[in-house]
Amino acid sequence: DYDFLDWTRDLQQQGMMTCLCPGTASWNSLAGCPEATVCNIYRAVQAVGEQGSLGIIVAHWSGSYHLTPHPFSWPGFVIGSGLSWNPATHWVRTFLS
Repeated sequence: DYDFLDWTRDLQQQGMMTCLCPGTASWNSLAGCPEATVCNIYRAVQAVGEQGSLGIIVAHWSGSYHLTPHPFSWPGFVIGSGLSWNPATHWVRTFLS
């Protein structure tokens, strides 16, 4: 539940452009956290729409010697692609589909 709007508001008011970078929420785990993935990417895309940022880059952050298998990041990449294509998608539809 990262608040991208709060973090980028000052930068936008100073005339800076931002490109938000939500993660796949799969670091340091064996299977990731799909709920956090959807929430963070959704909030980043909504912040981009409100503030006119450049866009998002969905990142597969790693830690602890990169324990997370890449397939557990794919849902985040797919959600990021879909929401970038259609940011007007409702939260409930995104989460329950």
